[in-house]
Amino acid sequence: MVALSWHQTGTVYQEMGQPEAAEDAYRQSLAIKVRLGNVAGQASTLNQLGIMYDDDLGRPEEAVAFLNQAADKYLEIRDAAKEGRVRNNLAIRLRKLRRLNEARQEIRRAIECGAQCGKPGPSSPTSRGTPATPPPLRRREPKPSVEILRLRLRTAPILKQNFQFRQLKLGDAQAHGLLGGSQCDAGFMAQADAELIT
Repeated sequence: MVALSWHQTGTVYQEMGQPEAAEDAYRQSLAIKVRLGNVAGQASTLNQLGIMYDDDLGRPEEAVAFLNQAADKYLEIRDAAKEGRVRNNLAIRLRKLRRLNEARQEIRRAIECGAQCGKPGPSSPTSRGTPATPPPLRRREPKPSVEILRLRLRTAPILKQNFQFRQLKLGDAQAHGLLGGSQCDAGFMAQADAELIT
C-alpha cells in the first residue's frame, strides 16, 4: 500500500506541474516495489516515469529507456495487454525522436500483444481483410485544479485516521458530501475504503 501511495502522490505532483517532486515520489514507489518483487507495480511506475520524462520534462531519450524497461517487465509477467499499451507509448516517443524503424517495430509488437488479447490487428485473420473499426473516442475528464489536488494531499491522511470515515461505506461518504462528489477518484477511494475497514 505504501508503494501505491507513493505512486499516487507522484501522479498528483505531476498533475500539479511539479515534475521534480513527482519523480521523487515515483522513485520511492519503484524502490519499494523492487524490494517487494512486485514486477507489475515496477512496470506501471516505469511506464509513468517514461511518460513524464517526455511529456513534462522534454527528455524523450530517457523516456524511451524507462518505457523499454516497463515493456520488458510486462513481457516477463506475460501481461500482453499492458505490454501492448507500453509499446504503443514507446512507439510515440521513438517517432518524436525520428527513430522510425524502431517505432515501426514497437507498433508491430503492440499489435501482436493486442492479438494475444483477442484484439484483431489490421492483418489478422479475424479482421477478414477489412480495416478494423477504431474504438469510439473516450472523452477525457478535465484535470482537477491545483487547489483540489492540494486539498487531496492535505486531507488524505486525516481521512485515513478518522474513525467515523472507517465506518462509512464509499456510497454513504459520497452521499454525505465527504468525498467531494465528482471530484472524487472513486477507484482510489474504494481501495482506501477497503483497506481502512479491514
